[in-house]
Amino acid sequence: MTSGNTEIVDDALSSIRMELTQVCTQASHFIYKVPRQWRDVNSKSYEPQKVTIGPYHHGKDEFKPMEEVKLRNMQSLLDRKPEVGLERYLSTIAGLENRARDCYAEPIRFNAADFIKMLVLDGCFIIELIGYEVDEIQNYRTFHSLQRDLVLLENQIPFFVLCELFDLIRGPEQHGWLMMRVLSFCRVVFPGFVLHMPERRSEEVKHILDLIQTNWYPSPRDNTSTATLHVPSISSILIPTATQLKDANVKFERKEYDRVAEMFRKRRGTTVLDVEFNQDNGLMSMPALVIEDNTESLLRNIIAYEQFFSVKDPAPVTDYALLLDCLIHSSKDVQILCQHGIIQNFMSSDQEVADIVNRLAKNLYYNNDNMMYVDMFNRINTHHKNRWNRAMAVYHREYFSSPWAYVSFGAALVLLLLTAAQVVFAALQQFN
Repeated sequence: MTSGNTEIVDDALSSIRMELTQVCTQASHFIYKVPRQWRDVNSKSYEPQKVTIGPYHHGKDEFKPMEEVKLRNMQSLLDRKPEVGLERYLSTIAGLENRARDCYAEPIRFNAADFIKMLVLDGCFIIELIGYEVDEIQNYRTFHSLQRDLVLLENQIPFFVLCELFDLIRGPEQHGWLMMRVLSFCRVVFPGFVLHMPERRSEEVKHILDLIQTNWYPSPRDNTSTATLHVPSISSILIPTATQLKDANVKFERKEYDRVAEMFRKRRGTTVLDVEFNQDNGLMSMPALVIEDNTESLLRNIIAYEQFFSVKDPAPVTDYALLLDCLIHSSKDVQILCQHGIIQNFMSSDQEVADIVNRLAKNLYYNNDNMMYVDMFNRINTHHKNRWNRAMAVYHREYFSSPWAYVSFGAALVLLLLTAAQVVFAALQQFN
C-alpha cells in the first residue's frame, strides 16, 4: 500500500470511528422534538401552556413568571431543608451533565452552568409540585395546565435526574414513592387512567411521559398476543365504523374499571385500552373515554413518543388511536358510543369529538406485526361479514326499534299462548 493510500485509509478510518461514536450516542436519545408532519396537524398539542421543563422551550418570554415561581420554590426548599445546601444540589447534577445531555435528540445550546442550573430548578420544582409543596399554585386552571405540561414529549428531563434530586430532598431508597406520586399527580388529566403499582424499577424509567405510557398498558390477556399473526397491511384488517357495526348486530357496552386492583395497587387494573369483543354474542366492551379540552394533547404526545419506538416494541396508544379512528367517522358514530357510556363528551358537539379522533390517527406509522388489536379486528370483521348478523340487526331495527315494540310483542305472545291453551283445553274436553 502506497503512502498516499495509507493516508486516505487513515482518514476514512478516523471518520467512520467518529460517525460510529455519534451513532452509538444517538441510540441513547429518548427526549425528542416532535417532527413537522405531526406538529402541522395540531401544533398547540405539543406546546406548554404554563411551564417549561427541560431545554427545548426554555427561555421563552411567556414563561418568565413561572421561572420566578421556580426560583421562589427553590428558596422555600432551601429554607425547609437547610442541611442540604444549594451547592450540593448543583454538584450532584453536575456529575450527571454529559449523561443528561445525551438523552436529548436535539443539540443543547446551553453551557454547562446554565444546563445544570435548569435541571436543578426544573427537577426540584417537579418534586415539590407533585408533593403539593408549591404554595403559589392555588388556581385550579393553572394546576390543571401544569399537569398537562408535565407530560408533553418536548417538556421532559431525564428521570434519573429527578431520582438524584429526590434522594436529597426526601431521602434515598424511596423511588417507588416518587413514581407513585408522579402517577397520582398526572392521573387527573389522563382519560381512563387507573393507578397501580409501577412494574418497572426507577432505573428503567426514561422520563415522566415514559412512566405514564408504560403504566397505561392494557392488562395482559391471551387475545392481545399477535406474535403468531402475520398482517400483510394494516388497511387489510381495518374494522367498520360504530354505525356499520351496529347494523351488523354488534352491541356496545361500557366496561367498568377494576377499582379493586386500583385500591390495592398490587396488580394491573383495567385501563382505557382494555377493549374486548365477544364473537359469540357480538358484544364489544370498551372502558369509558373522557374527551375534554386537553385529551387530544395528552394522547398525541404519547403517540408521538411511541412513533420513535423500535418495531419490536408495542405501541398500545397508537393502536388505540387506530381503533378509535376506525369506529368514529362522523357525529353519528360518536352518538352511538355516547349512548352506551363509552365516550363521555365534554366538548361542544359530537362532531368536534369526531374531528379530534380523526386527527389523532393522521400521518402515523403502524407496526403490522406487533399491533395489539389484530386478533380482535379479525373477529370483528368475521362477525360483520356474516349475513345472518346483518339480517338480525335489520329485524331488530324494523320490529323492535322502541320499548313499545317489546310490549306489543309480549302482549301478542301472551294472547297467542292463551288462545293455544284454550284450543287444547276445548279439544281435551271434547275427547273426554
